[in-house]
Amino acid sequence: MAYKNREESSELKILHILNARMDLTQTEKQHYLNLKKGFQGEVQFDQLVEGAGLHHKFYILNDLLLKCDNTTFQIDSTIITQNSIIPNEIKNFEGNLIYKNKNFYNCTTDGIYQNPLEQLNRIKILLTKLLQKNGFNIPIEGNVIFINPECFLYQAPVDEPIVYYTQLNRFLRSLNAKPSFLDNTHTELANFLLNAHITEPESMHLPAYQFGSVRKGLNCGKCNSFFLEIHGRKLVCYDCGYQEKIEAAVVRGVEEVRLLFPELKLTPNIVFDWCRLSISSKWLRRILKDNYEQFGYGKWTYYG
Repeated sequence: MAYKNREESSELKILHILNARMDLTQTEKQHYLNLKKGFQGEVQFDQLVEGAGLHHKFYILNDLLLKCDNTTFQIDSTIITQNSIIPNEIKNFEGNLIYKNKNFYNCTTDGIYQNPLEQLNRIKILLTKLLQKNGFNIPIEGNVIFINPECFLYQAPVDEPIVYYTQLNRFLRSLNAKPSFLDNTHTELANFLLNAHITEPESMHLPAYQFGSVRKGLNCGKCNSFFLEIHGRKLVCYDCGYQEKIEAAVVRGVEEVRLLFPELKLTPNIVFDWCRLSISSKWLRRILKDNYEQFGYGKWTYYG
């Protein structure tokens, strides 16, 4: 297991919910899809690293959000080895790209991508300053990982730390060959980065939404379809056949409300309105009582 596991950001979780419950603009939709695709690529890299057994030898910290000199920077995957710290910038680009004029372009649309080599260089500069300010002196390497097998880069620079999909196995073997004696200094470094991690970004790019304006009702936990039917104590999806216990589905719905509307008190009426299930109020209240702390009494009851 990694020293710091990867989780979906609140921004991605919220956009995932909103994508199913309101009409996003094309720009909002594309932003959501970009975040989703990037996360999928990062998870794919995590699986390869774990499959290679690197988490047994080194400290692996996934998805660090750090700040130095009032500048925030993110590291997709950080590997602390005996003699160096290795930040990895993971890109899930797809299709044919071309590198020209120190930029990355899509060969089909001629659209420009944010230069991942510049991103990596920025990370290395800020990480070096952050560590030195806090008494850590360890060489910083770093790589840009192209994780998608359907990505090809023309005119690729040969003197840059780029790892392509076809090179990943050799790359992981080379990491595995590095010295792996980690002492208290490495543990202190890992703990420092863990404690310095910012749990939530200062801003999220979200559309405007209100409780009354988003679609209500539980949707499928697998395919997001709203075409569900109650069978006994389970919800069954008409579209994909996925089955979920009603209690688990209600808790999932409550967590959606908590994430989208943290200012709302979770009253039974709010939960009923959100879930819109044909179950008794007694059953719903029991689900809430079994899974959340109850506050107040009677019509002033809410859960947290």
